[in-house]
Amino acid sequence: MLVAAAIIGCGDSTGSKTAVVPGGTTKTPGTFSLSDIASGLSNPVYLTAPTGDSRLFVVEKAGRIRIVKNGSLVAAPFLDISSKVSNGTEQGLLSVAFHPSYASNGFLYVNYTNTSGDTRIERYTVSANADVANPASAKTILAVNQPFA
Repeated sequence: MLVAAAIIGCGDSTGSKTAVVPGGTTKTPGTFSLSDIASGLSNPVYLTAPTGDSRLFVVEKAGRIRIVKNGSLVAAPFLDISSKVSNGTEQGLLSVAFHPSYASNGFLYVNYTNTSGDTRIERYTVSANADVANPASAKTILAVNQPFA
């Protein structure tokens, strides 16, 4: 699957009426464009990046977080918790959020539906390799049992 990023043109804090988007092009207010950023993904549902980090993190519904680095998809997943994730209909790995101090503490939080269909939010830490999170570092932050699938 191909992931495209939408860039919406808007003013900035200087009052400028254009926005610079990846590739150095400018857009006027009220316009947007799509840019291909990666291919080879499976059911991507979310795209984000930690503050100040040039990498893009793509959440795949089946339970993997992938990295787009320097314009290329990194082969190994950043985090793979697919064995813990149910990915039926509206279920799956749905999001990742990085701690505001991620650069110094390496904390990230994931929201997913477990194999019983219940909602889980867990904290993970990045490993010594900045492109790989430590799956054994999982700490449950919130567990919500769901009455229906």
